[in-house]
Amino acid sequence: MAVHTVIESFAAYESVRAADPTGARVWWTTSPFLLQQLPGLGESVRSPEEGLAQAEFDALARAARDFGDGFCAWYQANCAWARFVHFRFVLALQLTRLAFVLLYKAKLLSRIVAAAGSEPVVCVGNPRAPALESFALNFGRIDTVFAMLAGKLASAGIRVVQHELPPGEASQLETRIRHRRLEGVEKVLSLINNTWGSLLFKAWKHLHRRGVLPRRGISLRPFLAGRTLWVHKECELIQEATAGLLMGGVRLAFLPALPRVDLGGAEIHGLPDGDSVALRLNQGLREALDVHAVKCLPEFGAAFELTVERCLAFLEILHRNLDALALGFEKSLAGVRPGDEILSNALTSPLEGAFYGYCSWRRTSVCAFDHGVTLGLSEWSLSEARQAGMLAADRAFYHCSRAIEAVRLHAPGQEMHAVGLPRVTARPLVRGLQRRLGRQLLGIAPDQHVVMIVPDLERNNFIYGPSQDNDLQFMQKTRDITMTLCRAFPRSVVILKLYPTQRYADTYDFSDLVAEHSNLRIVGDIDFRFVRFAADLSVTASTQSTLGWVDGSGMPYVFLDFEWTPSVIEGLRLGLPSVPGLRAAVLPDRGAACLQEPIGAVRAILKAGV
Repeated sequence: MAVHTVIESFAAYESVRAADPTGARVWWTTSPFLLQQLPGLGESVRSPEEGLAQAEFDALARAARDFGDGFCAWYQANCAWARFVHFRFVLALQLTRLAFVLLYKAKLLSRIVAAAGSEPVVCVGNPRAPALESFALNFGRIDTVFAMLAGKLASAGIRVVQHELPPGEASQLETRIRHRRLEGVEKVLSLINNTWGSLLFKAWKHLHRRGVLPRRGISLRPFLAGRTLWVHKECELIQEATAGLLMGGVRLAFLPALPRVDLGGAEIHGLPDGDSVALRLNQGLREALDVHAVKCLPEFGAAFELTVERCLAFLEILHRNLDALALGFEKSLAGVRPGDEILSNALTSPLEGAFYGYCSWRRTSVCAFDHGVTLGLSEWSLSEARQAGMLAADRAFYHCSRAIEAVRLHAPGQEMHAVGLPRVTARPLVRGLQRRLGRQLLGIAPDQHVVMIVPDLERNNFIYGPSQDNDLQFMQKTRDITMTLCRAFPRSVVILKLYPTQRYADTYDFSDLVAEHSNLRIVGDIDFRFVRFAADLSVTASTQSTLGWVDGSGMPYVFLDFEWTPSVIEGLRLGLPSVPGLRAAVLPDRGAACLQEPIGAVRAILKAGV
């Protein structure tokens, strides 16, 4: 009799094998690294995502979306303490993502139990759900969610084997991902991936942080009392508008930091209306599943319980901090006068959502700027538009008209503008120099032909839907694309440019394919924007910010449209039978992904104070 063992890291595998060196086991995991590594060690390993119908994945994601929106609408109407808080901006997306990852992994666990039959099932990891480490509902990238679910399913016969990664490993991983230092050529490429406007903005920011410039902002007409635009969170569009705004007589200033949230001692029983909230959360989950014809599995009970516990803790923190947040927001806005406006990249965090609610209550206008090409380009983005961070704004600047069409129904009072890509994306400086430096960074000779694959990334605890990859699909399609292109371009250098992040304790880098294809090179920890001009042909299946950098480069590219992640990219659609699940290889029409116009519209609109 084999023991069906669910693991989420190689360290967990080693721990189990150290205690049971020869026992018969069937290993279950969603980790691409483990799915590739364990067979080489003579182990039987399976993915619970294998054979899962996309319709089931999508229905579960849509149910989670309806649940998130529905609960927030109910609580907005019934909460006695909300004041300036709009729960759709603070909680809806967070609750949707939390519910989906828990329901999805509970569904996968049910598939493992069904496959095991009468044989035992164990989950290896830490069954205790971590406390909220920030003012957000999400789990960390290496939290063992399967073990958390199993910890609440002891009566169902699923056992937990306690295992935790060494202390500090999670924080070291976060530090390595978020704070990687640029070196040598990368620093030069980072510098020239600017415009004069963005360089001016960054110089101003640097001097502001050092206290060299006055905190009341900068202006080319300092003795004339004009309105001030206050920058909260910048992006390329805001950076590049700086010079034109200053020349137009606008004063620019950095908004003081938003207040910190006191997370200490979150108590799920401390919410005044906690019992009715818990009841509504449970009812809302069941109703949303029923609407989308999703069978309520026994394992879903654990997902319900974790969703309720985490949401109650979050709401208790919000309730306890509400007075302090109001004082902190007012302090941040102390210098903001009537007619001034807040400029920011999309307000995506719960704290920022609460801040927007306070700004609305105070009648302070907020202008949001799209960060990446996403909205309106895929079926997933049309669903995501209901909860997009760009909705939390009085005036919004989108990259393309399709983004506006995607959100229009969900932000009926918002003033919307399509302004194209930032210049650094669509009209970069010194392309020839960037190409030479990019090839130098990659070790590519000037005369070599380069095909660059820019794939999506693994998800783990950050999985979402509908119409998105699960981790097995991501792994298989990336392998299929890579092998197909290596065979199709035998005299070219094929570069698999992986996304520079990590969602599991162990990351799969596809290096096993190099043994089969001598023309393949794997590149990880380099930002794609630094090397995009090194390619003669780029290939991507991403409909998010990566696509903007690919499309904006002006270099030839092919977009791969898969059955389970359908897009609306226009162009010549070709078949490619060697890649399973591919709907079409699209040769995009010019500007199919976004507008490539100058951003003069941004400056004109803001200077006019429309």
